[in-house]
Amino acid sequence: DAGDAHDLQRARTFVEQNASWAENDREAYLQSLCNLARPMIATNWTWVQAVAPALVEQRELTGVDVMRCRPA
Repeated sequence: DAGDAHDLQRARTFVEQNASWAENDREAYLQSLCNLARPMIATNWTWVQAVAPALVEQRELTGVDVMRCRPA
């Protein structure tokens, strides 16, 4: 969906700005990051769902805030 495309573009921009060492392989590097992230998100989906409304409400969360959202 549009949100996924936006997130991917933001990730691509981040890689372009921060992975100068991967100049010729940035797209492959981005793909490898996506391949790592997908199963992590799937495994922790209930946590993602718990963090999302807190993030929307507060606009910014600390690591402690995120840990407090962790499902039991």
